[in-house]
Amino acid sequence: MSSEENKSSNLPRITVSLDFFDETVIKLMAEKMGKSKSEILRNILNDWIITNPDILESKYGIVSVDVRREIQLRNNERKINDDLEQIINFFKRVKSIDIDRLAEKLVMSSKTLMDILDEYGDELEKKGLKLGIEGNLIVKY
Repeated sequence: MSSEENKSSNLPRITVSLDFFDETVIKLMAEKMGKSKSEILRNILNDWIITNPDILESKYGIVSVDVRREIQLRNNERKINDDLEQIINFFKRVKSIDIDRLAEKLVMSSKTLMDILDEYGDELEKKGLKLGIEGNLIVKY
């Protein structure tokens, strides 16, 4: 993840105390690389995690592949929830729309939109939005 992505997101923050030697080394690295001390620490930590999967597993019981899979599942779930909210908000103002046009508005393929409507139609109904397909239109009932 780039430092620009980190700066613009709401990532969790952790405060650490460093002894004088560690703080001096981090400060010198930051100056040399033109980065903040937090960016340097984040890079060091990320590099350590990437290069030490065996230690993570043997000492801490953490399997990197499993962590990545769990993060991906959470991100997919958040994305689906965001998509569902966008669909609900869109149909507050619209009675029907062409499938391709709505997919374009939601920045996804028509197939993905149809898969979402198929898989999450019941959830949309629970949230008060009942949709149907009539020809090439998605219609609110």
